Amino acid sequence: MTFGLPVIATTAATLAAGVALAPAASAADNIAFRASAQSAANQITHRVTIPASVRETDSLLLFVSSNKALASVTATPAGWTRVSSRLSSTDTETILYRKVATATDAGRSQAVDFTATTKASLMLLAYDGTDDANPIGTFASAAETTNRATHTTPGANVATAGSYVVSYWADKSSATTGWTLPAGQTQRSISLGTGPGRITSVASDLNAPAPTGASPARTATASAASGKATMWTVVLTPDPDSEPNVAPVASFTATCPQATCTVDASGSTDTPPGTVTSYAWDFGDGTTGTGVTATHTYANAGSKTISLVVTDNQGLASPSTTRTVSVTTPPPATGPGHTRLVPDKPRTNTPRISTGEIWDMEVVGTGNAARVFIAGSFSSAANTINPTTTVNQPYLLSYNLNTGLIDTQFRPTFGGGGVFAVEATPDGTKLFVAGDFNTVGGVARQKVASLNLTTGAPISTFAFTQSTNNQATALAATNSTLYVGGRFSRINGALRSGLAAVNTASGAVDMSFDNQLSGGIGVNGQLGVPQLKLTHDESKLLVVHTGRQIDGQDRYGMGIIDTATKALLPWRSQLWDNNLASVGGVTRIYAADQRHRGRVSPHRGIVDRLGRTAAVDRAALRQHLFLGHH
Repeated sequence: MTFGLPVIATTAATLAAGVALAPAASAADNIAFRASAQSAANQITHRVTIPASVRETDSLLLFVSSNKALASVTATPAGWTRVSSRLSSTDTETILYRKVATATDAGRSQAVDFTATTKASLMLLAYDGTDDANPIGTFASAAETTNRATHTTPGANVATAGSYVVSYWADKSSATTGWTLPAGQTQRSISLGTGPGRITSVASDLNAPAPTGASPARTATASAASGKATMWTVVLTPDPDSEPNVAPVASFTATCPQATCTVDASGSTDTPPGTVTSYAWDFGDGTTGTGVTATHTYANAGSKTISLVVTDNQGLASPSTTRTVSVTTPPPATGPGHTRLVPDKPRTNTPRISTGEIWDMEVVGTGNAARVFIAGSFSSAANTINPTTTVNQPYLLSYNLNTGLIDTQFRPTFGGGGVFAVEATPDGTKLFVAGDFNTVGGVARQKVASLNLTTGAPISTFAFTQSTNNQATALAATNSTLYVGGRFSRINGALRSGLAAVNTASGAVDMSFDNQLSGGIGVNGQLGVPQLKLTHDESKLLVVHTGRQIDGQDRYGMGIIDTATKALLPWRSQLWDNNLASVGGVTRIYAADQRHRGRVSPHRGIVDRLGRTAAVDRAALRQHLFLGHH
């Protein structure tokens, strides 16, 4: 680059100079602001990180404003060209550097070295579509000589259609805390120093090409008056040789055989050299998605509007393209069915587990959006309807209750062990798992974790990272409290034997809930909790366990805890008291899920079903509990 002779204009308040750097040219490309970065500090080496979005051939402007009375820049940073400098009074200096970005610049830390420690502001601006050879067509700078809050940039000539005019202001003052830009300007960066003699600066542009001809002076207002300020006008010239970036065109197909729609945007196009790089879906019901293809299940039938916006590698987005689809409710997956607890025929569209067992299941959501979460010892499962693919997803998977299709977005991974229990809060916003694992998604989680319902990733705020010294096997949850049962004597760092309550948001152990188990009567005296169940009103917690005592009181095999007072209730079953010698220990017990509204009093021989009681055969009931489920 060659510089012309400086043109100097003098007024009573301001000294200004301008340099023309390039002749007029016919613009073909569109200049666009890319990104900015800034820093303010008091040190000998100042740094600013070049934004990661910067691309090769972008034009980079670096304004360095400092207290020159204390130190000077040692040398022009490597790879940069010094454009000019402007000194206000004896100590406030701004130097402008320029650079055409290379492929290795994005994300790089740019250093500016001074001869000694000094306060300085670094402001970096990146623009796309400028002339690679001479990105700066013209510039002008000015130094403030009057103590005032308003500071005015010098005017400059815009010779090339499509040029961008960048304005920059900086001052040195102990009182300035911000700037007000002139009307019509879009702020691109602001840097606010701290302490006495701090440097503050701001940059802006019109967010559009400037008209050719004289670009007017522009006045910004600092929050405090100062006579030490520099003002700059920089005209960026568009690249005359490249084609302008054209917005991509979004196009997609949508297939909705029933409630689940599959969308495919592979037909979207862009004009070279641009290429489509991202896809943003809006399914019209508050749900969004990404990717070339996506699948979404609607909660109800009817006409739905799906929208797509695509963005290219230059950051230019397409107009929104929409399609209207018709969604229907799927027919029942079983036979005729009836109004009893189960249909006449089982569903035929549920996934098939290849090997292993299922330990627990949980249903979250209602209608067509209902999902089933399965925990077990399996390593994979296959869809039984199209597409009949096999999904390698060990220990925990999810599928749509209505379609039966496995959810391939839900992909949790477990290290050190598997999953024995899965439970959701009643409001369906939180999902928990328990087992003998030590990590989830590569992150430490000791036997219990809270998972993202969409991806299966561990929730970072549920910090279950402290020692849990044995497996957790049972869960029950309210919206605020998660009850955990297992074979542990320490859970998340707290001493609790077999039973604990933790906060559903943080995972913190509730130390006021003290209902520890003792006196193992399982195999080889093992102490554990196969089942935890809450009543529908969440007032009572049923603990099915393999111990003799809860909180030091005899409650062989079963006990009920008041969730409000956190105290063990007097209710007690004597089934194990009377039959322990004959059955040789409790190995496994099952209890009905919450949705089955009934309760049993085995020692009285009475079943209470929705408030109505009926006598039952006590011996038959014992036979069912002990022989069928131990």
